[in-house]
Amino acid sequence: MKDIQATELNRYHNNITVHKIIKVDGSNVTILLPWGDKTTVPIMNDVFESGDWIDLQIREKRVNGTVSDYSISYVGRTPERFIPKN
Repeated sequence: MKDIQATELNRYHNNITVHKIIKVDGSNVTILLPWGDKTTVPIMNDVFESGDWIDLQIREKRVNGTVSDYSISYVGRTPERFIPKN
């Protein structure tokens, strides 16, 4: 676990969000974005299964309040205490 994942405050200040993997295709994982769209993220340094939880940093570019572009960085597997209960 990286320091930026360790506490709620660190997660908040570093824009760390938790995502459930809904599909795995080789080194590509499909997740839901916070605004409801699906996207595929290539992750080369780990092996996943559908249903695993990962932490991502999503940086959004907004134009007139609408997300026009974004970048995603893989942080690591979500620490157990930050995995949603439902």
